[in-house]
Amino acid sequence: MEAPDSILAIDIGNSSIHAGCFVDIPTMTGGRQPPLPAPVVSQAWTSEGPVPNDPMPPNAVTMNTVWVVASVNRAGLQRVRQWHDSVAPSCPFIVLARDAFSLAIDVRHPDRVGIDRLAAATAANRLRPKGRSAVVVDAGTAITVDALDSRGCFLGGAILPGVGLMARSLSTWTDQLPLVECDLGNQSAPAIGKQTVEAIRGGITWGIRGAVRALAQQIQTELGDTESPIFVTGGSGRHLTSGWPSATFIPQLTLAGVVIAYLETASRPGT
Repeated sequence: MEAPDSILAIDIGNSSIHAGCFVDIPTMTGGRQPPLPAPVVSQAWTSEGPVPNDPMPPNAVTMNTVWVVASVNRAGLQRVRQWHDSVAPSCPFIVLARDAFSLAIDVRHPDRVGIDRLAAATAANRLRPKGRSAVVVDAGTAITVDALDSRGCFLGGAILPGVGLMARSLSTWTDQLPLVECDLGNQSAPAIGKQTVEAIRGGITWGIRGAVRALAQQIQTELGDTESPIFVTGGSGRHLTSGWPSATFIPQLTLAGVVIAYLETASRPGT
């Protein structure tokens, strides 16, 4: 197989699409794991509606770019495929399935695990110190807090509503509570709200922060390693790690996992 000029990794979530262009992928040297691949450029846009005109910078996508996609949103996947067909129809367009990941999975229904969770866990495995377990947090539309054991096996984890889902659920399923915009980065959100909007904003902001940290701590306890590294990604991830010194924010963790999965698949005999 001819080596591509670049890999365009795309993570299609429920509310946003993230794309990153990867070149000069690091390889294993001296028997050591290579560092995590990093995009030379990345962009994000909403999953709703058509893909924006020219979502990536000029020359980021060539006629020898491999498009590799991880998707949990069928409508978003269709839009991205249409974008591909309009700008680079001759380029390979690969939608990752679960068998693309060499990651060991120990859950009751492996076929139901989200591709984005597997991609983030695959990248976290490259960062995880040998012989140590790890916690992987992806703070998107939904927030996942997952566990990797000391062998790098994906054990599952917890799922809870993200900021937008929590705010909309309060508005939708109550008679008088309003829809309130919340931001996990709002450090001034009061825990003692003096009116309804403040109370909702404080409840969501500090509730999510506390829930994620409690889940990460509980996973560490169940793993038997209270100092397991915690890797955080996703749209709200930077805000979650603020004031949380034991957690590391890695914005392109999922995209890096998409690239790693593609490279592992491409290196298998017969591919």
